[in-house]
Formats: sequence, structure tokens, C-alpha cells
Amino acid sequence: MNKLIITLSILIISKTLVFGQIFDESRKFTIRDSSLILLNKYQEYADLTEDGISISRKYISRFLSLFTENANLVNDLYGKKQFITPNEFVKTVKEKYNGGIEVKIELDSAYFKNLTVITDSLYSVQIDCKKYTVGLNNQNKIIRKDIEATFTVTFNYQNDTFGNFKIKEIISKKIILKRYSDKKIKGLYLGVNANILSGKLLFDNNIQYYNHDYKLSGALSAGITANYYLSSNYAVSAGIEYCNFNSNFNTTYNNEQNNNLLRTDIDNDKYYLYVNSDFSEENNLKYISLPVKFIYRHKLYNETSFFASLGISISYILSSESYISGNSVHSGWYDEYNLLVDNAPLYDFGSYSYNNTFDLKLADIFLSGNIEAGISFPLKKSIYLNTGLNFNSSFTDLKYNESSYKDDYIYLNGIPKSLFIQSAGIFISCIYKI
Repeated sequence: MNKLIITLSILIISKTLVFGQIFDESRKFTIRDSSLILLNKYQEYADLTEDGISISRKYISRFLSLFTENANLVNDLYGKKQFITPNEFVKTVKEKYNGGIEVKIELDSAYFKNLTVITDSLYSVQIDCKKYTVGLNNQNKIIRKDIEATFTVTFNYQNDTFGNFKIKEIISKKIILKRYSDKKIKGLYLGVNANILSGKLLFDNNIQYYNHDYKLSGALSAGITANYYLSSNYAVSAGIEYCNFNSNFNTTYNNEQNNNLLRTDIDNDKYYLYVNSDFSEENNLKYISLPVKFIYRHKLYNETSFFASLGISISYILSSESYISGNSVHSGWYDEYNLLVDNAPLYDFGSYSYNNTFDLKLADIFLSGNIEAGISFPLKKSIYLNTGLNFNSSFTDLKYNESSYKDDYIYLNGIPKSLFIQSAGIFISCIYKI
């Protein structure tokens, strides 16, 4: 392998020396003048109109003759493709610009660079210059595009004679910088992340007399990720995270004298349950998540960039419990006997005080969606610090369908339609290109 690299290096150096010896200043002027003549012809024939009004077959033929067989042109005006062929250029102008277009190049400021040997008799040179294209499309809308273009021109040199100057490629500085950025960013990154969030356990039911007053509750998560950047703009990410999730709230329930909770006691007599409760509930869930994300990155300045991601994760609950504190009063109204029972422990009537921890019986696995947006800062070469905001919400039911204590949601109102998790907050991560 080392011998191959050394051999290639010697060949490149040799070609450079020969190239420098062949093209003295006078020959370089010939290359420059012939290239400028070619670009002037391109500027003239790219309009495709001899009279400035209608498409000319003669101009189409002359335009196409300026290019090599496999030439590519930057698509600076005509749709979504990054590059088009000369024939595609002609087809698009004919279809969308009946009166042709106008192409101008600032040749006075043209900068020549990268004289290159392709074969023993074939060479190329690149020319940087500003270029604009303007046209009136079929919807009578003026379209204009200005770019900093780089023309690659090939030519033959044999027996001290130059000839066959052709355009091989027209590319924009923007695309060149994008390619450089893609090459620099593309690859696999390993990272660590941490999230500081505020979370909620939410019922989708809205029950009369049952009030949930959520407190600010913290959730923390941390994990490792592997991000693969397909280009400087797009990446996919996978990882594993551990989360300690809290959702705390005060709950009050008072159905006053409304006969809305029909029950049957141990004697098989029917009665209406009246409840007046006030307690706090502190829920804690611990789970592991496996997130997969799709990331979009947009460069802002230098290597600082904005990014946003959309993802999905599958989570496995390790533990789930609630700490309950407070008081409640249960009374029973027996309509058949015209009797109100306030204190009968055997029938579960009376006052209750809570200072207990209960298990929350939830589904073991749930799915969540995730949205993130933030800023990425370079720290050192191939190391980036990312920070921003994120939002998470489960979209599968956590299946909260078994009562944990006398005054919980299920005991009083029945199984909720669904229970889900939401959290939002800030995140920070550090990734390193390997």
C-alpha cells in the first residue's frame, strides 16, 4: 500500500514538473485567450435566440458544440436538479422560456487556476467568474439567478499546437463549498447527552368535579448516541437513554350532592357515593429508551449551525410508583332508605388519611415521539457541543387500568381512555467524529 502511494505521488509530481516546463508564459496567455473566446461564445449562444425573440436552431447547434460529450452544467435557474446536461438545458429553455434567456459573464474579472494534465495530450483549466442568468418564463414571470461560477475547460495540446477548447463543467462556488462541507462533516459520530425536563402524566378524560393541578415536576435523562451524517445537512441517530421521570400534582374531588356515583355495598344495596377529597400525588417512573432520530443541519456561521430532529423511541419501564398524601371523606346516600351514612368503616364510609406509596400498574413498553431544535458549536477538530430545546410525548396508551388506592382516578371514575407521558425542556450533548 505504501509503495502504491509513493508511486502515485512521484507520478503526480512528475506531471506537475512537465506541465510547468511545457506551458511557459506565452503558452499560458494562449490558453487564457482561447478560453475567454470559448466563454464569450457560451455567453452569446446560451441565449438560444439569434434575434432575441425566438429560439434559433442554429444557436442551439452552436451552443451544444461548445461542450464535451459528458459535460455538466450547474442548474442555476431551471428546477430542483443540481446539474443538467447541455441538452437538458436546451429542452428546459424551449419548454419554459419561449423568448429564450439571457446569460452574462463578468470576464474582465475572470481568475484562471488549476492547470491540470488529464492525459498526454489532454489538459484542463478552471476559470472563476461571476455569472447571471435571466429570463421571462411562460407565466410572464422574470426569473434571475446570480452565481459565482467555476468553468472547467478542456483542450488538446500536441506538437506545440492548442485546439479543441470545450466546456466540461460549470459549477457554482456554493456547490463547491457544500461539497467541501459534506466531506468534512460526513461520517460517524459518537456522543453523550443529558436532558433536564419538566414532565406530566396526562389523562385524556375530562371528568366533572375532578381537578388536577399540576406542579412543576422534573425529569432527568442521560444516554449515549451514534450519529451518522450522510452529508453536512442530513443525519440519522440511534442511542440508548435512561430516564428518571416525575409528575406531581394536587387532586381535589367534590361531587357535592349530585347523585352521579352509583355503587353497590356488601349487602347488595345500592347507594350514591359522595366524595370530598384533597391530596397530592408524586409519581415516579424509571425507564430505558431506544431513540431513533432523523436530523437536519443548517450552517449559520463558520462551523456553528442550527439543527432540528424528529424521532421515535421505544421505552421499557423499570419501575413506576406513586407517593400519596392528603385526606378524603366518603359518604353514602341510600335512596331506598332515605339514609345518609357518614361513618361506617365496614362499608368504606368515613375519613381517610393518606401517607402511602403505591405501585402504578402500567404497561411495560410504550412508544414516544420526539422533536428537538438547537445550535451546534465546534469545540475542537471533529468535536461539537449541541444544546437546545426538546419535546417528548408518548403516543401509545400506558394502560393505567387498575386502581392503586381508594381515591384515585380509576376508583372514582373508571378506566381512562388513555394515559400518556409528556415532557419538555433543555438538552445538551457532545459528539465526536471517529
